[in-house]
Amino acid sequence: MSGNQDGSGAPKHLIDDRAKGAFLAAIKGGALLRDAAAAAGFTLGAFWKERKRDPAFDEAVQEMLELSNLPRFIRPANGRPMQLRRTHRLRFADWRQEVFLAHFAATCNETAAAEAAGVCTATVYRARRRDPVFAAAHQAALEQSYVRLEAEALRQRLEAQRRLADVLDQGLDPGGALAEEFDRVMKLLARWDRGNGKVGPRTVSAARSDSMSFDEAIALLAHRLTGLGHRIPGYPALEAPPADEGGAAEADANGDGEDNPTEKKP
Repeated sequence: MSGNQDGSGAPKHLIDDRAKGAFLAAIKGGALLRDAAAAAGFTLGAFWKERKRDPAFDEAVQEMLELSNLPRFIRPANGRPMQLRRTHRLRFADWRQEVFLAHFAATCNETAAAEAAGVCTATVYRARRRDPVFAAAHQAALEQSYVRLEAEALRQRLEAQRRLADVLDQGLDPGGALAEEFDRVMKLLARWDRGNGKVGPRTVSAARSDSMSFDEAIALLAHRLTGLGHRIPGYPALEAPPADEGGAAEADANGDGEDNPTEKKP
């Protein structure tokens, strides 16, 4: 027999790289640990001993087990009426990747796309890190969805500009559903926008963790529109740029930016 025997007098065979590879492949393919050990020709106890002896192999087993971090259920097993059992592994199969990529390209929302594919974002992260083909497809879907999201943000800004005059003339609050949707789009854009001008996953620093509010976004839009010569009467933010930027720029243009006429030099 090729397996490791515990009986006295029987030869003991070492678990070589081929057996380890078969064990890991069986786990990755969806087998439980005991079944994976049997498929590799050894007992589960032998693989437990090998994991203690070989830290690298133990780490590889842990990585394979992380891929199967699914809910558990109770059923009769091992001669017991109630036994906690792990479900078979939910693999990020090709069809799940297609569902994820299609949803991600349409929404630019990785969490929602993962839910649509029936996986978690950790599964997507691991696939992106380990599978170059999927990583390239993920980047392509991200760039496609980011362009759509930018177009949607521009459309919402123009819609906000159009509605502001009517809303403010009626004395209503310009927030509500419009503000919530605008905030959602801006958060998605900030999620994937990187400082080098490219689009991709990034780690947001603590200094930039705060999202722009609706009023701040409208004020920024007002400043840019004012620079283009567009103003909406009746809304102060759209009549003049912020004092700290536009006022300083106007003062410099008139040659008065260096000195404050209200202050006396010592």
